[in-house]
Amino acid sequence: MTDKTLLVFFISGSAPLLLLFIYLKRGKRGPQGPDIDALTAILPNANCGACGNSACRELAAKLLRGTVAPDACVSGGELTAVKIARFLGLADDSFRNRH
Repeated sequence: MTDKTLLVFFISGSAPLLLLFIYLKRGKRGPQGPDIDALTAILPNANCGACGNSACRELAAKLLRGTVAPDACVSGGELTAVKIARFLGLADDSFRNRH
């Protein structure tokens, strides 16, 4: 086999693995894009930490993953919780007492 043939086999065999690696790595970063931007805009963006997160964007990512309830934003109050629930497609009161 020539060096060119080996290179072609190496590249063609590695490309699918490389693409799979990139795809899997991308999924571990958490939610990105318009949804997280829109949800972050609903939050008060005080970055107060009262919810246990260092920033409102971090809370927005957890909300999109469904790991926290829509009323997790303490400083936003009930109005923010209702807006978040509607954004996520939940009934306005479905999140109460979920903690």
